[in-house]
Amino acid sequence: MVDTTTRPPEPRRGPEPWPNWPQKSALSLGDQAERARRDSPADWVVTTRGTQSSGDYSRGNNFPATAVPNGFNFWTPVTDAGSLGTLYSYHQQNNAENLPEIQAFAASHETSIWMGDRQTFQVMPSTAEGVPDAGREERALAFRHEDETALPHHYGVTFTNGLRADMAPTDHSAVLRFTFPEGGGRKLVLDNVDDRSGLTIDAAKGTVSGWSESRTISTGMSRMFMYGTFDQPVTGSGMLPEGNRPSTGYVSFDGGASRTVTLRMATSLIGVDQAKRNLELETGARDSLEQVAARAEHAWNERLKVVEIDKGGTDDQLTTLYSNLYRMNLYPNSGYENTGTKARPRYRHAVQSSGSWTPPASTPTRTGAEIADGKVFVNTGFWDTFRAAWPAYSLLWPETAGELVDGFVQQYRDGGWVSAFADAYTKGVPGIDAEDTYDAALKNATVRPPDSSVGRDNLERSTFRGYVPGDVPAGFSWSLDGYVNDSAIAAMAEKMAGRRGTPAKERDRLREEAEYFRDRSAGYADLYDPATGFFQGRSEDGEWTTPADRYDPGTWGNDHDYTEANGWNEAFPAPHDGQGLAELYGGRDALADKLDAFFATPEKADRPGSYGGTIHEMRETRDLRLGQWSIPNQVSHHIPWMYAYTQQPWKGQRLVRQALDRGWLGSDIGQGYPGDEDNGATSAWWVLSALGLYPLQTSSGEYVVGSPLFEKATLHLPGGRLVIEAPGTDEGDIYVRGLTVDGKRHTSTTVTHDELADGGRLRFTMSASRRPGAPAGTTYRTPRPPPASDPARRTT
Repeated sequence: MVDTTTRPPEPRRGPEPWPNWPQKSALSLGDQAERARRDSPADWVVTTRGTQSSGDYSRGNNFPATAVPNGFNFWTPVTDAGSLGTLYSYHQQNNAENLPEIQAFAASHETSIWMGDRQTFQVMPSTAEGVPDAGREERALAFRHEDETALPHHYGVTFTNGLRADMAPTDHSAVLRFTFPEGGGRKLVLDNVDDRSGLTIDAAKGTVSGWSESRTISTGMSRMFMYGTFDQPVTGSGMLPEGNRPSTGYVSFDGGASRTVTLRMATSLIGVDQAKRNLELETGARDSLEQVAARAEHAWNERLKVVEIDKGGTDDQLTTLYSNLYRMNLYPNSGYENTGTKARPRYRHAVQSSGSWTPPASTPTRTGAEIADGKVFVNTGFWDTFRAAWPAYSLLWPETAGELVDGFVQQYRDGGWVSAFADAYTKGVPGIDAEDTYDAALKNATVRPPDSSVGRDNLERSTFRGYVPGDVPAGFSWSLDGYVNDSAIAAMAEKMAGRRGTPAKERDRLREEAEYFRDRSAGYADLYDPATGFFQGRSEDGEWTTPADRYDPGTWGNDHDYTEANGWNEAFPAPHDGQGLAELYGGRDALADKLDAFFATPEKADRPGSYGGTIHEMRETRDLRLGQWSIPNQVSHHIPWMYAYTQQPWKGQRLVRQALDRGWLGSDIGQGYPGDEDNGATSAWWVLSALGLYPLQTSSGEYVVGSPLFEKATLHLPGGRLVIEAPGTDEGDIYVRGLTVDGKRHTSTTVTHDELADGGRLRFTMSASRRPGAPAGTTYRTPRPPPASDPARRTT
């Protein structure tokens, strides 16, 4: 476990902990040993969760990011300073003594190992005498995980040679403190991943500056700039290009009485002068690392305190809860800067939405990108996050959600492309410009994109055909996500049409558009193959990807139809229209039978199909032992909740509880997730499921009721406290037998957003076995697909 005794010793500067934290007696579990003292929700977070991973097997594929919520930068230790993918490996890269080694401390902007990092800077302390060796393996220092502090607001580590490193973040800057042992040199190596960077050291002024264009596949990105100051006189410096990166250098310090060197460093997308301004605005020259860490901790507690567990929950479950809330709030990231003053801020941003694969030409001190007014946000994988993360933002942090939505819509205003944010609008999230948000969604759904970096692939054909043909890689997956997106746009148009004061002509147009997109959202029926009983892609001429006599739903890819999935995991593609899906299968009982077969058929990871080899999702699905259910892949997250459409919701409740119990374990050894944790998506699934809620039908304003994990949880929402009670749930009573909402009997398997957002009380009656009395079916108002699946009807 993380050693919290190595936290900064100075008292916190933030406000007092919120009421009842953590002395509340309900936090104790009967005869369970007294919990280790934790002073705030942030103290439960373990940022190394998910780092015992690789491209072959994922337990998160994360890195221990120290940051502020939705911050401009991440600050992280790096065990492979030459990688733009896996930055920190818990033990896989251990040395000959079986100890992990750190090669650098870095500024990062990585969304996932698959998308890669970008705009990086690195620094590494050294005790070498003379000119240090900047070789990554040569400068690496060994440590033990028990000597590591891994909290959202503070990362620290004591190396086996006695050197100590600490980091604390602000939005655009960080304080890095290095405490050197007695004897030896006192040097810092300044570096980057590759040669797409520049470095300038001003030893006389004790400053460092530079730029970085390191990247993997980030479109629209521009050059990032850095400026830093040292609190000790620089007694020596130089560049170290020989055998290394051309922008590698070092600074050395006197071996006098002070054994600590503090680097205050900030970044900017505008220029070096703005980086200097960001440093001055956020990190005072006299601010200690402890003070900066305390402010960051306060910012985290303001987010994490939204969920308070009053009764139930083990230490491991609370670590999982607050670590998941941390992951959800790491992303998206701010991309704007204050070009004014603290008293009179002016927020501007370097435009990051050009769609170009090449950064604009820039100087060593100033960006060549367009500078625009306003706040912009970046870094979210919509394919991953629209299912649970964004709905969770709308419920738990609606004001923040509104700012994030508008920050992405700003990319549309800048001339870029974004997906639909209809779910947040239909839930009444404040701060959303409805017209711009809707126009951005229309553009994304109806305008042919200029290249593959933005928009919907092959929209010029799918608009008329009704699906993306199979000659497009992952055309089937593009089609399915388009249908869900269209359903959300239809819901947004309907709500906008119903606004008071909407002119009649505009109202008629919006309702026409709602009908159009609702019809488009039913296009999944065109991809149902009755001969196989499964969904698959079709060619331009309507031929199925695989003939029925050769089709195997257990084969992954299906000739590149399915993205990280097989036919089983694509058999329930319409969470927005469960009733229509049931009709395709022959009724609710038939849908239930299909779900039963899905969960009863084991995955063996032995049919890689068009992937050509076993990928990590196959292994993780096999090892979770829940049939074909591939929790590592977000397209499957909704599947057990589809039982709500069958009048057999208890089956989904059992499966979700099994997943909660099995998939998010191992926090103390770098595990923690059942697969990739992408931008908070897998974390949000756990948080909402543990609360007994799931946003199955996007933009409907409703949540499916599930089996709460905790006996009593309180959500501190802006509209009021929402108390969720489920007595007996942590003692094996996992089935919902009854539910009251604010004291009134509730007979539906869904609750509305409005019933939750203004506070209240959900009280579940739980049972160890399914008995009569549980809510039976859903009251969703869903679009119905056209009768027969005939793609020809969409060509006229």
